[in-house]
Amino acid sequence: LAVSGELFIGDSLNSTGNFSLESGTMTVNNKITVGNNRGTGTVTMSGGSLTKTGGDQTFVGSDNGTGTLTQSGGTVSLNHDFYVGQGGGGNGTLNLSGSAVLNTGRDFVIGREGGTGSLNVTGGTITKTGDEKMIVGHNNGVGTVVHSGGTINVNQNELYIGNENSGARGTYTLSGTGALNVANEVVVGRESGTGILNVDGGTMTTTGNGNMYVGRRNGTGTLNQTDGTIVVNKEFGVGTRDDNKIGTGTYNLSGGSIAVANNFFVGKELGSSGTMVMTGGTLGTSESLRIGHNQATGILTQSGGTVNVQNEVYIGNENSGSSVGTYTLSGT
Repeated sequence: LAVSGELFIGDSLNSTGNFSLESGTMTVNNKITVGNNRGTGTVTMSGGSLTKTGGDQTFVGSDNGTGTLTQSGGTVSLNHDFYVGQGGGGNGTLNLSGSAVLNTGRDFVIGREGGTGSLNVTGGTITKTGDEKMIVGHNNGVGTVVHSGGTINVNQNELYIGNENSGARGTYTLSGTGALNVANEVVVGRESGTGILNVDGGTMTTTGNGNMYVGRRNGTGTLNQTDGTIVVNKEFGVGTRDDNKIGTGTYNLSGGSIAVANNFFVGKELGSSGTMVMTGGTLGTSESLRIGHNQATGILTQSGGTVNVQNEVYIGNENSGSSVGTYTLSGT
């Protein structure tokens, strides 16, 4: 099946479209929309291949429409932006399981511009390439990712959870055997957005320019880790400042481990605020641990678990009294 123009599944008020792809080859040369303009669209894919060429984006649930893409097998290849839950009232759901393969280029956004998006991954592989970002909850959108199996590879650029404007909210929950690999920076809560990352199992790894920040550029971020493994290729910060924009971050560590190749900050740069509560698990850094750095406020309360620091520990560091650090050690 070759579509030379646009493909709509469930378009306009009271319309319902259902499409099942079990085998064979399907190509679309332009926009793909599943559930648009108050319509309802459903795509179920168990095999075959769906390839989008040409220009324009792919939408699942846009402009007051409701869209669902459920993929348990086969291969989807998208060469442009992919939005799940787009625009005011747009509601989109993407389910990935089994042997499904999804390749997408440029922006990959779950919940965008007033839309609500959900991504549920229990198996399969998602690979994002191209020159843009993966974002969960962007520009007044609400995004939710539940990742308990399979692999998500962000092979270029950043992963942002809760990005841009106070109405942006993103939640990412990693558990089970889920694997998240990001080849660049990860930010939880950015540009006035609110982000929550829950790590209850699985593995999260950054490579390349792989800094990780919880609360940055006026954003509010929370990292809750009860299990699993986080590996950060460069520095890690809870509550950091960038370009005169102040972040607020909280990290609750009760199990699992985090390993950081560079400095570990709790409160970094003027006006920012970071709080870490550690009741278990393991924190390791190959460089220094800095609590309240360069005119920031940092608080680390440790009543359990183990902290391993290869070099220095600084509690209140740089710029005299305006850098405030507190480390409370108790219990086990």
